[in-house]
Amino acid sequence: MKLHVDIEKDLHSFRLKVSFDTDGEVFAVLGSSGSGKSMTLKCIAGIEKPDRGVVTLGGRVLFDSAAGIDLPPQKRRIGYLFQDHALFPHMTVMENISCGSEKNAREYIDRFYLRGKEDLRPHQLSGGEKQRTAIARMLAAEPKLIMLDEPLSALDSYLKSGMEEELVRAIGQCGGQALLVSHDREEIYRLSDRIAVLEEGRLTCIQEKKELFAYPASLAAARLTGCENISALHDDGSGSLLAEAWGVQIPYAAAGPDGADGIDTDGKVPDPCRRRPGHVAFRARDVRIVNGDEREGKNHDLDGMILLCPVEPEKIRVIDDLNGMTAKGKTRGGQSICCALQPDMAGMIYDRQCMYFAIPYDKLMFFDR
Repeated sequence: MKLHVDIEKDLHSFRLKVSFDTDGEVFAVLGSSGSGKSMTLKCIAGIEKPDRGVVTLGGRVLFDSAAGIDLPPQKRRIGYLFQDHALFPHMTVMENISCGSEKNAREYIDRFYLRGKEDLRPHQLSGGEKQRTAIARMLAAEPKLIMLDEPLSALDSYLKSGMEEELVRAIGQCGGQALLVSHDREEIYRLSDRIAVLEEGRLTCIQEKKELFAYPASLAAARLTGCENISALHDDGSGSLLAEAWGVQIPYAAAGPDGADGIDTDGKVPDPCRRRPGHVAFRARDVRIVNGDEREGKNHDLDGMILLCPVEPEKIRVIDDLNGMTAKGKTRGGQSICCALQPDMAGMIYDRQCMYFAIPYDKLMFFDR
């Protein structure tokens, strides 16, 4: 069922302006706190009124400012999981779920691990139990579209896997379609098909999820998908661009392949901006540590890599967690560089060798100003 959204709403610090279409997929909006994610859902659900624009679902007009159409929430057939759950405090778990559908209440009690909690009120529930009750109430009403605002945020880690499976199953029962917003990139990656990146009320890009995490189309997308290594670029007039955070120069050609600006690396570095880029970034997983012997003074042309900075092993912080080992070092300018450590790279640190952080040309990502 196609959802069409094209709305604007003036908020205190910025104007929310979003436009997208989604049909038969899990469409996600990734954004930091305060970017307008929840407000977007509230405008679609009819809880908040946009200043202007159109919202349609399956060809049915839910909101049209020009035509004076603004259906109330209960007539939109949209299931909305609120971030704060929005359970009725005076009702029990069973009564809350029965608001969605009395005939389906028992089924959803069992599906969402709430047996034995039927007679409890919201203030007697844990955060995870409240969230499961809210999800059950939403799905029991058999909505045409479900919208999820940080759906797994309040769950303990051991419950998340099972609840994700339940959400995927529930989404399948709703035609495989849902609208999800979150700041949790891992949650969004697991649940969604396409992802829009929202920054201060504007969608900076919309991409398939694998494409977004491999080749983000905007600087905001790079940051929100976990890229920590980002530097502004400055044209110092030498024919190269200076990566200010790392104090290294990147060869630059004033004319790219089709007359546009580009990066001069023999075709190894794509330039998605097609003009002089304003920022460069790379993933921690793509950083290499190379032996520093006889490398002093070289910034590039080292087996297709750019040397970023010499590293003093005693100033590197090694972080070992469940996701692997990460090294964080400092450039001469005091900026941090994050590197995902491979076993052979960890040995170089512990052996206290002279070394450099380096990045392959083809792993650099360039963004407009």
